[in-house]
Amino acid sequence: MRPIFAALVMLALGCAPDAPTLAFRVHGAPPDAPFSSADALVVALEQRGVVIAGTERSVPRDASALELGDLPFGTDLAIRVEARLGEIVLARGRSFPFDYPRHDAPPPRDPDVLIGTLGRFATPLEGTLDAPPRLIAPTADGARIATDHALLAYRAHDPQGGAALEVIAEVPSERAGAAWIALGEDTWALGGAASGLTRFDALGAREELALEGVVIAAAALPDGVIAWRDDGDVLRIDARDVVTTLANVGAPTASARVLVVPARSADRDVTRALMLDDARAIVIDPEGVEPPSIVALDVPRTGRVAAVVGTGLVLLAGGRDVAGAVTDEVALWVLRPERSPALERVSPAPPPLFRARADAAVASFGEGLLLVAGGTDALGAPLASAELVDVTVFPGDVVATGAMPFPDALPRASALHDRTVLVAGEGGLGVYFPPRGE
Repeated sequence: MRPIFAALVMLALGCAPDAPTLAFRVHGAPPDAPFSSADALVVALEQRGVVIAGTERSVPRDASALELGDLPFGTDLAIRVEARLGEIVLARGRSFPFDYPRHDAPPPRDPDVLIGTLGRFATPLEGTLDAPPRLIAPTADGARIATDHALLAYRAHDPQGGAALEVIAEVPSERAGAAWIALGEDTWALGGAASGLTRFDALGAREELALEGVVIAAAALPDGVIAWRDDGDVLRIDARDVVTTLANVGAPTASARVLVVPARSADRDVTRALMLDDARAIVIDPEGVEPPSIVALDVPRTGRVAAVVGTGLVLLAGGRDVAGAVTDEVALWVLRPERSPALERVSPAPPPLFRARADAAVASFGEGLLLVAGGTDALGAPLASAELVDVTVFPGDVVATGAMPFPDALPRASALHDRTVLVAGEGGLGVYFPPRGE
């Protein structure tokens, strides 16, 4: 990434002469040119996504200092930079959240800002991965990317400037092809291909959890893990590694996955696990109180996009049927735990995708908003195209958006804490700047 400008933001209580300054740099990532048509840069300080009153300032591109006046110190702060043409926002970027609890305790790192044109991808760094990514999980400094060979740290703002990607752990050979699970901000687990689970922390330290059978798919619960084993058993593993068998729902297919879905039941908030394979959707109560609810999907398919898009709402899109045909179909399903079956398809359906695709990357970057990118077309060729699916207004909308920097058959994606979306594939990394969801 290249620095566009550097600034000093003075966070002053009472504008005291010895008030500390907070330094940050603004970076653009090639091939994007986010300021090419802008006539103003607007900098502001946010807290939990809301602009703090009185902090928004318009600055020249070559600004070296900016005083934001009297500010409350606090946590979960972020610097937001926008490039505008009149009232139109052309480009936007945010720092990762940081804490500034008091005037004599500056943040532990410079909260740099990556800015890019809305609706387009940029390339944060050059290089490729050693294997297709299996998982991207957001972290406080960027993300962790898992492949069959390694767990890598993507640091969005390296101390030397720009972004960095480094291997922090090697994957045991017996785990190649395994299912990865994000257990939180600082722990990841790896199952499949061998019995048990392997856990990694944010620094790459590894430990083994003994477990009979092979875990094909799993997801993190608020207080543990729910896993689908090769013999069909659905397991709950709590924070103390106590294993409980919840049900046997039949053996999963190789492309099975597990989603954790927030829902409402009898006027209270609940959590359900949705076990998906090629032909079935199975609703599981993680507490084991309610029996499983099994729904046959309309057409058995591999490589579907599957994502939670709101409370009790799950979106399925694309995929390849048994004859090899790739579809552009988009389906919205609603989960109502008190009903039988607990999962129902919504009608009318959202519009179809612009490109039929299978094995695409998908990331939710706001309530009801998804980025779908890459995958393969009907001929098996890798795609670079991307599109936005918006179900914030019923029955939904699908629009084409900027293409990835590279075509990729098996990409993965995740929204990061600076509200960009990181997409990874064997061809490299791309950062997407959503035009919606602000």
